[in-house]
Amino acid sequence: MKNLLRQHGFAIGGALVHLRKSPGGFLFNVIVVAIALALPFTGLTLLENVRPMSGQMSVDPEISVFTTVDTTPEQARALEPQLRQIVAAHNGRVTFVPRDQALDALKDKSGLTDVLETLGENPLPDSYVVKLDSFGASSAQAAEVEAIATQMRALPNIDTVQVDSAWVKRLAALLGVLRLALLLLAVTLGMVVIAVVF
Repeated sequence: MKNLLRQHGFAIGGALVHLRKSPGGFLFNVIVVAIALALPFTGLTLLENVRPMSGQMSVDPEISVFTTVDTTPEQARALEPQLRQIVAAHNGRVTFVPRDQALDALKDKSGLTDVLETLGENPLPDSYVVKLDSFGASSAQAAEVEAIATQMRALPNIDTVQVDSAWVKRLAALLGVLRLALLLLAVTLGMVVIAVVF
């Protein structure tokens, strides 16, 4: 035990001698090692604080369902019970938007009345706007919304189904990639620091 303490004493004495000879270099090494170790762990801490916040974000996914152009108004109206059945578990609200109403709204918002009138016939199809109850910003719930949209795409006379909450899925995927990148950075810098110190 005394030999061990004596060796530690010699090591500490030698370190203090080197410190007195080049205090600037020692301080620079300490700063570099501290920054190298602090950066990835600071990033991981920030990321872990953002993830719960993103999971608690409440979004109201809105799905736009467009019928084919040759679908008759009666056929378009007949889709409403099927859409309501698909979103019944989420208390979804289904609103029918006739093509004439959509054209009037486009004229009011875009100011392209003259251009649209030159087209002659109404180029817009009948559509539905489906609003779901609040979902969290997680990949699992984003996948659930996408599954609902897939069921709607399988209905007859449906041309396009657009989901406006796709950003939720991208956010969850981005956070996962950032977390993995920061973990790899932390491991790499940790190994480099250990190699440099020893």
